[in-house]
Amino acid sequence: SIVNANIFNRVIINVLNNSILYADYIKILIEINSQLIIISIHDNGPGIPDQEKESVFKPFYRIDKSRNQNKINSGLGLSITKSLLSQINGIINLKDSFLGGLEVRIEIENK
Repeated sequence: SIVNANIFNRVIINVLNNSILYADYIKILIEINSQLIIISIHDNGPGIPDQEKESVFKPFYRIDKSRNQNKINSGLGLSITKSLLSQINGIINLKDSFLGGLEVRIEIENK
C-alpha cells in the first residue's frame, strides 16, 4: 500500500517545525528497505531530557513551562504527530542525537 501523502507531509512538517524552532543545525537521514521507511531527524538544539521523552507526546504537555511563554504553540505538535503516524502504521521515538540535541526517529511500514 502507498503511504497517505497528506498524513506523511503533516508528520514531517510538525517534526521539522520543532527542530527549526530549537536548533541551528538539522540533519535528515532516510533509509528505505523492504520492511520500513525510516526517517531520522537530528538537531543540535537543547534536546529533551530522558525522563520527559514519553511525556512530550501527551496533549498540551510542555517540558519547561516558562521557556515557551512567548512562542505561539498549541502544545499539540508531537501528540498529533504520534496520532497521525498510527493511522499509517508508523511510530515515533525520541533519542539523543549525535549532534548534541534531539533525534526524532519515524518508522513507517513499507508494504
